[in-house]
Amino acid sequence: MKLEISDLAFAGFRYKDLLKVDHTLGVEFFYEFGTDIYWDAVLPQIMKNRPQMLSIHGPCLCVNLADAARDKYYEKVFQDTFAYAKKVGAGFVVVHTNEEVYDNEILSYVAKIHEYKGKQ
Repeated sequence: MKLEISDLAFAGFRYKDLLKVDHTLGVEFFYEFGTDIYWDAVLPQIMKNRPQMLSIHGPCLCVNLADAARDKYYEKVFQDTFAYAKKVGAGFVVVHTNEEVYDNEILSYVAKIHEYKGKQ
């Protein structure tokens, strides 16, 4: 059986704590909570000596795939996610939508990350 631990358990960019987790476990990371530059820097450290699979949890905050008005935005977000998954050799990408987020601080944070990713 293949088991993975999510980096969500180490929220707040505490990836160094994730380095201490049993290396027989694979890792799932939340791509939308960091930039490509961030993940390029920390994933090699996280996956070092870790033979199990790597997977990506795709965007879910503020994502509503049934929202036709924002189809192009969601399409771009998922294209970026799948491109990064291919780049790092992820075994799979978790895709699901989430309920609408009303917290302006969270919305602002997610928007800034997506905006920054678009400039890379």
